[in-house]
Amino acid sequence: MTDGTRIRMAREERDLTLAQAGKRLGITPQAWQQWEVGTRSPNMKTAHKIAEALDLSLSDLLRVGDE
Repeated sequence: MTDGTRIRMAREERDLTLAQAGKRLGITPQAWQQWEVGTRSPNMKTAHKIAEALDLSLSDLLRVGDE
């Protein structure tokens, strides 16, 4: 499973739209979607912010060693 898929699944589990998730980070829904579809990959600082926006730890979001 890709990081983008994990981000999408975590967002959907929280019943957040792309717009709602993006608003939590102060970004556009399109920017958030780029992470989900793999067009762009978040750096570690941004991944941590994504995890916080989804009320997850970074390790839970990325599920280190899950593959």
